[in-house]
Amino acid sequence: MGSQVYWNTVMRYVRSDEGQSGLIRGEISYCSSAILYYVINHYVSTQLQRNDDSNQRLTLYDQCVDVLWTTAISSAVAVVLTHPFAVLSLRQMSQFVGKENIYSVAALKNLLMQPGLFALIDGLLPRYIYLTVPALVSKVIMRIYEFYLAGHIRWFPPNSSDDTVASNMYYRSDWVKWFIGFAAEHCVSDMLYPLEVVVVSTSVAKSGVVPGEYPFAPELSNWISRLKYMARHHQLRRKANLLKRVFTEHNDAFIVY
Repeated sequence: MGSQVYWNTVMRYVRSDEGQSGLIRGEISYCSSAILYYVINHYVSTQLQRNDDSNQRLTLYDQCVDVLWTTAISSAVAVVLTHPFAVLSLRQMSQFVGKENIYSVAALKNLLMQPGLFALIDGLLPRYIYLTVPALVSKVIMRIYEFYLAGHIRWFPPNSSDDTVASNMYYRSDWVKWFIGFAAEHCVSDMLYPLEVVVVSTSVAKSGVVPGEYPFAPELSNWISRLKYMARHHQLRRKANLLKRVFTEHNDAFIVY
C-alpha cells in the first residue's frame, strides 16, 4: 500500500531541509534545455520549410507531409543537442535524496562518466517520441482546419460590414487554429506521459545518485524493459497529477523527485 503526499507538503519539506535553494535544483540546466530546444527547433524548422506561396498551392496531403517532415527533423536535431542538459537537470534534482554533489553545470563531463554515453542514447528515443508526436499531431490537425474550415466559417452576423469581417477574419481563424492545436497537443502529451516517466528513470539509473541505484531502481537493459517493468508495477502515471504525488514501497518503485 502507498501513501499520498501533496506537492505543497513536499515543497515545505525541501525548503526546511535545504532552504530556498533546494527548490531551484537544476534550474540552470532545465532552462538551458528548454530555451535551446525552442530556439534550435524553430531555426531548423524555418530553414526546412518551403516558402509560403508554394505551400498555398500544395494539396492537403502534401502540406501534411511537409509539416511532418520539417517537424520530425527539427525536433530530432533539437532533442539530440539539448538532451545532455535535460539529463543533467534531472540528475541534479535527484541529488536531493542522497545529498550527493556529483553533477553541476560546470561538470558536464560527469554525464559521460556515470554511467556513460550509452545511457544518454538510451533515454534519447523516448524523449524524442514524447516531445515530437504531440507536435506532429497538433500541426497536422491545424493544417486540416486551415484547409477545410478556416475559409468557410463566418465569425460575424450577416449584417456586419465586409470591412469588419475582412479585418477580423484572419485574427479569429488564427486564434481558433492555435486553440485546436493546443488542445490536440495536450491530449496526445497526456497519452504519452508514461514515456516521460521512463526518461526520468533512465536518466538517473546507475548515475551515482540514490534514486538511480538498487533497490530504488532495478537494473534493466534498455528503456523498453524499463517501460514494461514500470507498467507491471503501476508506476507510469507518477507525477501526472500536479496536486498529488504517490509514493509506493521502495522495493517496487522509483523515487519521485
